Amino acid sequence: MIDFKNAEKIILENTKVLNLMSIKTKSSLNYVLGENIYAPIDLPPFNNSAMDGYAVKVRDLEKVDASKNVVLEVIDEVQAGNVSKKTIKYMQAIKIMTGAKLPKGADGVVILENVKEFMKGKKKYIQINTKINKWQNIRFKGEDVKKGSLVIPCGRIIRPQEIAILAAMGIENINVIRRPNIGILCTGSELIDLNKKLSDGKIYNSNGYALYSLILKYNGIPFDFGFVNDNKNEIHKKINLALNFKPRIDIFIVSGGVSVGDYDFVKEILLKKGLKLKFHKVAIKPGKPLLFGILNDILIFGVPGNPAATFTSFENFIAPVILKMQGKEKLHHPLVKAKLIHPITKRDGRVHFIRGITKANNGYFITTPSGGQSSGMLKSLVDGNSLIIFPAETKKLKKGERVFVKLIDKLKNGEIL
Repeated sequence: MIDFKNAEKIILENTKVLNLMSIKTKSSLNYVLGENIYAPIDLPPFNNSAMDGYAVKVRDLEKVDASKNVVLEVIDEVQAGNVSKKTIKYMQAIKIMTGAKLPKGADGVVILENVKEFMKGKKKYIQINTKINKWQNIRFKGEDVKKGSLVIPCGRIIRPQEIAILAAMGIENINVIRRPNIGILCTGSELIDLNKKLSDGKIYNSNGYALYSLILKYNGIPFDFGFVNDNKNEIHKKINLALNFKPRIDIFIVSGGVSVGDYDFVKEILLKKGLKLKFHKVAIKPGKPLLFGILNDILIFGVPGNPAATFTSFENFIAPVILKMQGKEKLHHPLVKAKLIHPITKRDGRVHFIRGITKANNGYFITTPSGGQSSGMLKSLVDGNSLIIFPAETKKLKKGERVFVKLIDKLKNGEIL
C-alpha cells in the first residue's frame, strides 16, 4: 500500500499528452490549441466607420463655430458590406453606416446626431454644427490585429472569444489536442439497469452513470461497456471487448472487483492479460483498493465499487489524467484553507477525504462535513461541494481549526454552483 502523494505522482508520470487532430473552429470550445495561430489578414481588414454618420473631409469643417454651420452636398450612401465607388471632394460627404469601408477622400466621420439633413431640389445636403478631429470615429486597418502577428499561442484553452477572433480571421479549421476516449465497465452481481424493477438484493448501477458524467465533466469521451456479474469468464469477455474496441480507448476504468473478496477477479484477469501493475491499494479513505497500471499503452484504473469511493477516486486521480492528456496545465482542484465548523475524528493512519460543504464567509472559508461518510453513501456528495483533507497522522480535527479543502465544485456567493 502506498501513500496518496506517491500514487498521484506515479499516475501523472505515466500520463502523456495526446496527439493533435484537426477540428472545425465552431466545434473547438474547451479544446487546447495545438499550434500557434498567426493572423492571415489584418483586423479590421480595411479602414471603416466606427459610427453611423457622414464621411467627410475634416478640413471642410474648419469654419464651423457657434454662429456658423457648414453645408455639405451628400453624393452617396454606403451600408456595411458595400463599398462606395465615389471619391469625396471639396464640400462633399457620403452617408455611412457603422462598419462600412471608409470612402476615398474621407478622413473623418461626423455622427448622425450632429447633422441636419435637408433637400434642395433633387440634391441632398447636410448641415453640420460641430468640428471633429482628423480620423475621428474611424477604425483603422489592422488596429486590432496586424497580418502575420501571433494572435493565439499554442496551449491556449479555446474559449468563445478565441472562436470569435478565429472566425473573424476566416480560419475554419484548427489543430487541437484530442480528447481521451475512456471506457467504463462496472462489475457486480447485485447491479441492475434503471429500466428494471428493483428486486431483493439488487441495486441500480449508479457507478456507471457517475463515471459517465464525470468523464463528460472533464471533456473526456466516454464509452460505456455496461456492467457484468461477478463471473470470471464474463468479466474477461467484457475486458477483451473494451481493450480491442474501435475507436481505441486511452483510459479504461473498471468499477468494483478490485478488493480482496472471493469474487474480486479484475486484478487477476488484467495481470494475465499483461497488465504492468504500478500499484494496488492507497492509504486513503474512501478508495483504498484503487488499482493503477498500463496494458497495451492504455491506462487502467480499478476503482472501488462503493459510490463515494468511486467518486473520490475519480476526482483525486483520474480527473487530473484526463486534463493532462488534453494538454491542460491546471490539473488539480483549487486547494483552500477553511475554518472547520464541527470537529471530526478518525482512528486509522490513512488520509481521509471527508465530503463537505464549503462556503465563503466574510473573506475566508468555512467548512463542515455534509453528512454521513460511509463509502456507500451518496447523499453527502449531493449536499457537498468539496473534500475536507484529514491528514494521515492526525486523529482529531478540532472545531475552529484551519484545514485544507479541495473545492470540487466552484463557489458563487458562498454557495454551490
